Amino acid sequence: MLVFLGCSGIGKTHFCSALVACAYHKNVNFRYFKEADLFERVFSKMGKGHDSSYHVEQAIDATLFIYDDLGSKSSSEWSHEIISTALDARYKSQLPTLVTSNLTRLEILEKYGERVHDRLFASENVLIECHSTPSKRTRCVYPKT
Repeated sequence: MLVFLGCSGIGKTHFCSALVACAYHKNVNFRYFKEADLFERVFSKMGKGHDSSYHVEQAIDATLFIYDDLGSKSSSEWSHEIISTALDARYKSQLPTLVTSNLTRLEILEKYGERVHDRLFASENVLIECHSTPSKRTRCVYPKT
């Protein structure tokens, strides 16, 4: 798993787009979701005879899974369950996964708990942290408080 953390505007979503283009041209089966889109997809499928974990696993069932903007939507028990299910399934499958977020490691721990934190920051994962990198759009650094 590759985890890319950093301030807004440093190119995390641009990196995701480049990876999508590469996967497409190499005929790699991939799924790309912004956090809001994954929640909407799972929610829209609810009530069709399966629980949310079934619909999450259907949404992330690809060779490459890209989850852009972890923590960008409001937090609820339901959204935490969706995130936990998705990351746990990808971690267990050991299939290529990219997760991006504006949150720091500590914020992820505080917001999602040990289970999600443990899977994201496992020693075998690759971590890119760029919280002091200036935004490419505004040329300023957004300090974490």
